Amino acid sequence: MSTLILRYRQLLLMIGAAVSGIFIISFLVLYNNTNWNVANWLGIIIPLTIVCGLLYAGSSFPSFRSREKTLGYLLVPVSSFEKILYEFVERIVVFILLFPVLLYLFGNLAANMVTQIYQFQHEVVNIDHLSFINLAKDNAQGSDLALLTGSLAIFLVAFAGTVSFKKYPLIKTFVFSMLVFFTIAGYFYLVMEKLKLQHPWIENFGDNIRSEQAFAILTIVLLAFSLITFCYSYFKLKEKEVQ
Repeated sequence: MSTLILRYRQLLLMIGAAVSGIFIISFLVLYNNTNWNVANWLGIIIPLTIVCGLLYAGSSFPSFRSREKTLGYLLVPVSSFEKILYEFVERIVVFILLFPVLLYLFGNLAANMVTQIYQFQHEVVNIDHLSFINLAKDNAQGSDLALLTGSLAIFLVAFAGTVSFKKYPLIKTFVFSMLVFFTIAGYFYLVMEKLKLQHPWIENFGDNIRSEQAFAILTIVLLAFSLITFCYSYFKLKEKEVQ
């Protein structure tokens, strides 16, 4: 609770920035697209969620940005698990629960304003308001859970970076993640294409699997990755306390 009191100004500033970003981007996009259905909202929701989530999760452990604050934070008489659990709840769980509410409120506020403007100008407009229920109905079964776990995995990577890097953690985490990704992708490309290795089992597996099964497998993989990333963050915090 004391940590929340100390950070409330920063949190209010971030919420204000998120609200402004949601409203302005939604308004500009809708004003230039008078024929807008529910499915089109994904083009706004996904980029905004990823960008805002990364920025928010990437600001975790603000005390680690300076040496003096780091020493004071590590001397707080609570366990490492309590520290990381608090940051996880504040930076990721709260974001996942709160951000859709902000999207719904201020995205629809922008839709209402655009509709009113066009009606005042006596122009025909067809803008569907944001509805997460209708979006869930339109998407393939299991895709919503896969999207949620994918978002969790991405945010946890940024979260882990704030424990690992002292300065510019989000930028350094992004660069490091891209290097790892391209290294792995390059390795598989070299093995499968350049070395001419046969891999019919992959092709057969892809042909026989249904979309629901694919989303279920993806969800499990992402959950496992998220757990590993969270454990890495925890042990990295323990390492800092030992040092």
